[in-house]
Parts: sequence; C-alpha cells; structure tokens
Amino acid sequence: MKKETDASEVGTTWKHKLLELGCGILLGPFIGAAGALFILPFVFAGGVFLYQCFLWLKDGEWVEMSATLFFKYFLSPDNPFVQWVDNPQSWYGLHYLLTATPLSVFLFLVGLVIFFVYFVVAELLLSE
Repeated sequence: MKKETDASEVGTTWKHKLLELGCGILLGPFIGAAGALFILPFVFAGGVFLYQCFLWLKDGEWVEMSATLFFKYFLSPDNPFVQWVDNPQSWYGLHYLLTATPLSVFLFLVGLVIFFVYFVVAELLLSE
C-alpha cells in the first residue's frame, strides 16, 4: 500500500530545498563549478574547430592541431609528460593516439567524460 505524502513533508530535505531555490542538480558551489566545467571543453572544441575553419578560409590550407598541443600549452615545458609528448621513449601507441587525434575531438571527449562524471556525482548526491 502506498503511503500518502503530506504536503508539509515535501521540500523538507536539503535536496528539495536546493531544488526549490532553483539550483536543479547544481548542488552547491562545488557541483555548480563542475557543471560549468563540463561546458568549457565543448566551447573550446568548437572554438578550435572554428579557428581551423577560419585559417582554412583565409589561407586555403588546413592547419592540423593534435591533442598533444593541449598538453604543451597547459603544462610546463619541464613537466615529464610534456617531455614524453615531444620525445616518447615508451607508450608509443598512446603517443600515436594523441598525435593522431584532432584537438577539437580530444576536447569534445574530455567534455563528455566531465559531463558523465558530473551527472553520476549529482545522481549519487540526489539519491542520498
């Protein structure tokens, strides 16, 4: 038999109060920042692709940008990973994947991973 919910009980938990405040599944600053984080890689992926299209329209030549450019730009040149990207001594298959993957596709995939993790964490917090 189904228990009838009293109207006064609805919205009494912290999850419901957050939902009432219009936070949706953005459960506070940490999760809200993660929610904004998953949008950034998609924006950057689109920006990289549009930049490549702009250069192609301007020069008539497609400028290839691999995923390794991401690591070279955001990590210090002294970082061992950046040194490995420049001159791999092992993990040749991974190096090939990084050099063969376009930067825009890599950023899109990073966005998908962050998106998936974000919603899994949000669902776990909502189910508590």
